[in-house]
Amino acid sequence: MLYEKKTIRVIICNLLSNLQAQAQECILEKSMTDSRKSSITAKVAAQIVEYYKLALKNLDSSNCASFVGSKKVKVC
Repeated sequence: MLYEKKTIRVIICNLLSNLQAQAQECILEKSMTDSRKSSITAKVAAQIVEYYKLALKNLDSSNCASFVGSKKVKVC
């Protein structure tokens, strides 16, 4: 299947946002394990939320949802 360049770009941006969020989740887990300050842990958690929101925004603003999947999730 061939996809438009815009569709491929959105998918790559989505994957990048997801990978960044997952990497931050590792940092968050390490931060909690090491008993870092709660303010630092909160900032890391907030950044994770932003990366996932960006990924969702990329999917919503394109027709990529039909390619990736159509299930909607609730973002807190």
